[in-house]
Amino acid sequence: MSANEIVIEARNLGVDFWVDGEWVTAAEGLNYTVRAGQVLAIVGESGSGKSASSMSLLGLLPANGRAHGEALLGGENTLEATPERLRQIRGKDIAVIFQEPMTAMNPVYTIGFQIVEALKVHFPQLSRDAAKARAIELLGLVELPDPEKAFNSYPHQLSGGQRQRAMIAQSISCDPKVLIADEPTTALDVTIQAEILDLLRSLNQRLGTGIILITHDMGVVADMADHVLVMKSGRVVESGTADEIYHTPKQDYTKELLAAVPHLGTGVATGKAATSHKGETPVLRLANVDITYPKRGRVPAFKAAEDVSIEIYPGEVLGLVGESGSGKTTIGRAVVGLLPAAAGEISVAGQNMVGVSPKDLRAVRRNIGIVFQDPGSSLNPRWPIGESIGEPLVLAGGYSKDQIEHRVEELLAMVELPVSYRNRYPHELSGGQRQRVGIARALALDPKILVADEPTSALDVSVQARVLELLTNIQNEKKFAILFISHDLAVIDMLSDRIAVMHHGKIVEQGSTDQILRNPQDPYTKRLIAAVPVPDPEEQRKRRRARTT
Repeated sequence: MSANEIVIEARNLGVDFWVDGEWVTAAEGLNYTVRAGQVLAIVGESGSGKSASSMSLLGLLPANGRAHGEALLGGENTLEATPERLRQIRGKDIAVIFQEPMTAMNPVYTIGFQIVEALKVHFPQLSRDAAKARAIELLGLVELPDPEKAFNSYPHQLSGGQRQRAMIAQSISCDPKVLIADEPTTALDVTIQAEILDLLRSLNQRLGTGIILITHDMGVVADMADHVLVMKSGRVVESGTADEIYHTPKQDYTKELLAAVPHLGTGVATGKAATSHKGETPVLRLANVDITYPKRGRVPAFKAAEDVSIEIYPGEVLGLVGESGSGKTTIGRAVVGLLPAAAGEISVAGQNMVGVSPKDLRAVRRNIGIVFQDPGSSLNPRWPIGESIGEPLVLAGGYSKDQIEHRVEELLAMVELPVSYRNRYPHELSGGQRQRVGIARALALDPKILVADEPTSALDVSVQARVLELLTNIQNEKKFAILFISHDLAVIDMLSDRIAVMHHGKIVEQGSTDQILRNPQDPYTKRLIAAVPVPDPEEQRKRRRARTT
């Protein structure tokens, strides 16, 4: 592929969906060109049309969708391609890195089988041994530590970052001209995210592949993009180079997107003086806690957390950070009583949770609320959201039907949702609205501590900013404590009074937000902070040069 060659061009591209007896426009009037070795970033809120327009290039729209205009691949309009021709194009000429590899990969086949399958479809003359050798080579190319082991592993046996690398290996197996990367780093820790972005950039330069990067993370855009399209309500509202978009944005919407991006040093916690809690009783106390996953079949026992000690006081937010596998979610599960502690003490509002009976544990849990990472899967799809919000009250007992209905209305108002939404189902709400429902449900019993496990990682920056502001306002009013588990240090900076850093199941450092983020002592903490992407292309270029020297 020659340098500067146009690999794909969209002309007046549009997408419509047939909904309730009429065609509803999802995207229209898109015009862009992607050249060999170039990265085009398409950004915007959920529903802006960025994913729908990109999936239309490969005929991957739902059955009720249609695309129109032109998507020219070597002069051929893929929108008019037959199903047979599309099967030839998919993977070979245009490949996709999906947002969630765990759902995109087949769970009953090994990683190696799935890569070999892609190779055999497009290169039937390739022998099985040659395809296997190529698959192992690709797994090494994406820097998996043990390519042969990964080849024989199932998706669930790899970590999130390793699955994403395996999906990239499968996507580049046929040396595609165009790679569509749909939110490829959304749920990854900052260090893994930096490694994946470095990998994509390296492949982009080595193979000359044109990349269409779909993301809501403006730090990732600053790190990767040559050209940026900003979409809103199905239309491109602004386009330009990354430097132009970041430093001289013209449209108000672009400015709002950039203003909503959290980054280190601008959080509400910045400059907060350390608060003395002398004489106060902590709402949550963990003292020398060990948590072990028992042996299962041939899988040996595994100590996920060791000698963990933290305290959280009323009205305080403790941010718990670390990479995947560091043990932070394990701690969150133990706090809500979903995992037993092998040693140590866990107390909530002065009540010990270690070794208590199920009946007593149920009483302790009244003081704990939990907000899950994915509200879509944590809400019952068959229930209206009013029933989901009221469920904790029903389970707790002692409330009349009228009291429950009144409390549901109070909670909806608290999270700034119309009371009429109580009869809507989860699929009828946006991601941000569903997360508000999750917060309302978690606060139903007026808990003394809220455990928030990555509650905004999958939300667009503007939606994320509104949800975080809402959570902050409610917490300031109600004065409950929060254990905020996240891999996003910029979000932690916005919310937290103190931070505890976990690595390999241990707390390696904890202190005030200012102390940890502005003057870290542990080498691991320093590495985490150095990996955080910042919404400034020039700063990202400096960091990239520093990483490679």
